[in-house]
Amino acid sequence: QEETHERKIIDTHVIIKKGSFAEYRHARDIIWPSNFFLLSIIPSKSRRAQVDQQGSKIFHEGDVLHIRYATFDEPYTKHQLMTIVGEQDYDETEAGPE
Repeated sequence: QEETHERKIIDTHVIIKKGSFAEYRHARDIIWPSNFFLLSIIPSKSRRAQVDQQGSKIFHEGDVLHIRYATFDEPYTKHQLMTIVGEQDYDETEAGPE
């Protein structure tokens, strides 16, 4: 039986977890889920934002990412995101139409 999925636009914040794939990597070096937009990065309270010589942000444990993504399969997209930043709960606020 084929499932039908409705397109959702999710706006949320996630935290870079210790030992996650994203920790110590540049944002540009990560293959993010499709239709994913990194809106802002809030550095962890324990460290200042660290930027490399090319002006790219290196992620550290505790950094907070404000993200927005469009998806037809929310559980799958969430799984992709958790594989990158580390398992966690987050508020999935559905954003309005763009």
